[in-house]
Amino acid sequence: MTDVRARAEQCQRLLDDPNLQQAFQSVRDALHQAFAKCPTNDADTMVDIRKRLHLLCSVEENLRIAIQ
Repeated sequence: MTDVRARAEQCQRLLDDPNLQQAFQSVRDALHQAFAKCPTNDADTMVDIRKRLHLLCSVEENLRIAIQ
C-alpha cells in the first residue's frame, strides 16, 4: 500500500468517526455562539472568531481532499 493510499484511508476513518464529527460540530457551534454574543464594536474578537471558524473548515476540507 502506498503512503498516499494509507493516508487517504486514515483520513476516511477520521471523517467517518462520529466522535470526531461531534467534536467538529461542538467547536463550530461554540464559535457561532461566541460570534453571536460578541459586541458589534469588538471587531478584533469578531475577526479572531472568524479565523478560528475558517481554520476548522480548513481542517475538515484537508481531510476530504486527502481521500480524493
